[in-house]
Amino acid sequence: MSQTTDLREKVLAAIRSETRIGPHFKPALLEVAEDGTATIAAEVDTVAIKRLALERLAATPGVTAIVDRLRVKPALAMSDDGILDHLRKAYYDEPSFRQLALKERDGGKLKLVRETPDACGEIEIDVKQGVVIFEREGAGPGLETACGRARLVGSRQPRRSERHRRRAA
Repeated sequence: MSQTTDLREKVLAAIRSETRIGPHFKPALLEVAEDGTATIAAEVDTVAIKRLALERLAATPGVTAIVDRLRVKPALAMSDDGILDHLRKAYYDEPSFRQLALKERDGGKLKLVRETPDACGEIEIDVKQGVVIFEREGAGPGLETACGRARLVGSRQPRRSERHRRRAA
C-alpha cells in the first residue's frame, strides 16, 4: 500500500470514528496528495457534521492542508433565483448594511438593487448552482473598514489578532 493510500485510509477511518458521522460516511471524493494535501467532497446533513469531518481530517497526522468541498444539504431546495431573492431581502432590510449600495448579478448582468446617497461601499451578490458569491470590485480578500465598521471581503477569515487590531484602530 502506498503512503498516500495509507494516509487516505487513516483519514477516512478518523472521520468515520466520529459517532455523529458514523461508519457509513462515503465521500464522493477523498484524495491525499504526496505533499499531504487532502481533498474531500461530499454532501452532509448539517454544518455541525461538516465541521466535525473537517476537524477529524485536520487532526490526522500527515495531513498538511485541506481542500474543503463539503456541501451542506439545503433545508429547502431552492433555485438560484430563489436564493438570490432571499439574500436581496435580507441585505436590503438589515440596518447595518443601509449605508452600502446593493448590487446583484442577474443573467450575467450587474443590476443595482439599492443606491444610497451617502453610500460608503457596496455589496455585490451572485448565485451560481446554489453557491453564493460575494464580490467587490478592486478589492482582494480580507477585512476592510466600511462606514466605520469592519467587514469581511472575500474568503479569508481574519486571524484573532487581526480582529483585535481592527477594533482598536
